[in-house]
Amino acid sequence: MSVGMRNQVQQASISVAASGYNAVVGNTVGKSVVVVALLLVNGVATAQNVTLVDSGSLVFTGAMPLNTAGIPLFLDEKSDFDYFTTVSGRGFGLSLSAATQVSGSVWYVLF
Repeated sequence: MSVGMRNQVQQASISVAASGYNAVVGNTVGKSVVVVALLLVNGVATAQNVTLVDSGSLVFTGAMPLNTAGIPLFLDEKSDFDYFTTVSGRGFGLSLSAATQVSGSVWYVLF
């Protein structure tokens, strides 16, 4: 993310507990969601895999196991790097393997 766009960064809280797709940032007409930082924590001591996806069919990661000891998955902000960009008009979400609590935060820019 260029320094000139830093004032456009938005934040959304994550608190989901359903298996399958969970919307984090809703669909955005004519814009892409550009994820610039992400924090996820498995809320229970049960195995949980998370896949980062857009609201369509674009899959950003494979299934990643979240730690059961509460240690977070953190993708910190880089001034010259964007992690994921959705297809224009689509939102950003998580696909969970189990119906257990996952919490965190996502920082993003609509572009």
